[in-house]
Amino acid sequence: MSLAYLRVIKHFCCCYVVVIRHGRAILVTTGNVQLQGVTMARNTKGRIFQRGKKEVYYVQFYLNGKQIVKALKDDDGNSILSKRKAQVAADKLLAPYIAKDEIQRREQAYSALKGAKEKAQDIELKQRQEILLSKGWDLYLKSQYRPDSGDATLINYQRHYNKFIEWTKTNLNNELLTFADVDFQMASNYALYIEQQGYSRNTYNKHITFMKLFFRVMIDDSNVAVNPFERLKRKKQQSNSRKELNIEQINKLFDNTTGELKTLFFLGYFTGLRRGDCCTLQWSEVNLTKRIITRLPNKIKSRSTLDKKVKIGICDKLYEELSNIPVDSREDYVLPTIANYYESNKRDRINRMVKKHFEACGISTVKSGTGAGTGVRAIIHYGFHSLRYSYISHHAEAGTPQAIIQANAGHANPAMTEHYTKISDEVARKVANVLDDGNTSDENLLRNKLHTLIDTLSLDKIKRLLESLEK
Repeated sequence: MSLAYLRVIKHFCCCYVVVIRHGRAILVTTGNVQLQGVTMARNTKGRIFQRGKKEVYYVQFYLNGKQIVKALKDDDGNSILSKRKAQVAADKLLAPYIAKDEIQRREQAYSALKGAKEKAQDIELKQRQEILLSKGWDLYLKSQYRPDSGDATLINYQRHYNKFIEWTKTNLNNELLTFADVDFQMASNYALYIEQQGYSRNTYNKHITFMKLFFRVMIDDSNVAVNPFERLKRKKQQSNSRKELNIEQINKLFDNTTGELKTLFFLGYFTGLRRGDCCTLQWSEVNLTKRIITRLPNKIKSRSTLDKKVKIGICDKLYEELSNIPVDSREDYVLPTIANYYESNKRDRINRMVKKHFEACGISTVKSGTGAGTGVRAIIHYGFHSLRYSYISHHAEAGTPQAIIQANAGHANPAMTEHYTKISDEVARKVANVLDDGNTSDENLLRNKLHTLIDTLSLDKIKRLLESLEK
C-alpha cells in the first residue's frame, strides 16, 4: 500500500498531489494535511488514503509525534468512498487540531516579538544609562518632564548639579561616570559630603531635594531605572530668622551711602519688597504721579499663574529719593547696574556690597562666635532681608492693619487673597507715610498700648477714666 509521488499540481487555491495506488493514478488535495511529508501545520502531519475492497477513505495524521488513524465518515455515520467528501471530512476532523496549533504558533510568535521588543528596550535603556553624568544638565533642560521653573530657580538648580559633578570628579576620581554608576550608596556619600561642608539644614535640603527632582525627571525621560536619591530624608530645619533693624540703624544705612545702593536700601525698607524685586524693579511699575508701586513679586510669579500684584504706596522720603533720579535715566530698571548684576548671575556682588555697607555702619551681619575663623557655620542676623522684616514689624507696631501688611508684603496666603483687591490708592499712600518720619517712637508705642487697653475695658471703667481725665 505504498504511495509514490508523480508530481504536485496547483488548481485555483488548492494544491493537489498525483499518486499511484494499485496501478491507478489518484489526484489528492492536500488542503491542511500533509501528504507524505508535506507540512499541514506546525506540529500536526497527516494524509488521506483508501483501504479495503470497498476502498473506504481513512485519514492518518501525526499530532506532536503520535500517529492517529481514523476512518472518515459522513454526517450520517456512513463510510466515505468519494474523494471529495473524504477531503471535506478530513478537513473537518483536523480543523480543531490545526486551530489549536495555530493559536500556539501565534502565541509563540507573540512571545518572541515581545521578547525582542523588551530586549530592544533594555538595550535602549542601557544605552541611555551609559550617558555621561557630565551631559546630565543638558538632558534636564531638554526634558519635557521637568517642571517649568523660572530663570532664577534654574540657575540655582544648575549650581546644585555642578556641585554634584565636581564632587564625583574630585572624590571618585572619575570623569566618565554614567547614570548607571549612580546608586544609593553614592547618593548617601554625597549627602554626607554636603552635610560636612557646614551648610545650613535649609541649604542641605535644597541640594538633596533638587537631586531627587533631577533623577525623577531622568526616570520619566527613560534615562535611568531608579532614583538613587529618593530614600534620602530631609533634615528638620532650624529657624535662624534675621533680626529687624531699629530706626537708628536704618538711618545710618541711609545716611552713609549714595547712588543705587542708597536707593536699594530705600526700596527695601519703604516697600518691604524682597531683594530680587527691589533689584529688578522697573520704571513701568512705578507711578510717581499717583505715588504707587505695582508689582508682581518674583516669588509669586514663579509659583502661581494668578496675577497677585502688590500695590505699595510711595512715602515722601522714597518719593524724594526716586524723584532725584534724572528723567532721562528712567528707562527699564530703576537700578540698572544692580539689576544687571542680579540678572547676569552676579548676585554675590550685591551681597558683598550690602554686607560691606552694614559692617561700615557698625552693624555686624553674623552672630558673634560664628562665621569665618570660628569653625562654626555663620548664623546671619542682619542682611538686606532685615529691611523687609523691619518694614513688617514697624508697620505692625504703628498699628497698620494686618491685612494691609500681608498684602503689601506679598505673602502668598490664600486666606488673604480677598484683601489683595480691596486696597485703594488712597489707603496705600496713607499707610506708606507711617514710616516716613520713623513714627515708632515711645510716644506712639504708648498710644498704641493705651488704645489696646481701652478696647478691653468695661463701659463703667471707661466712664470713670473719662471723669478722671476731665478733672
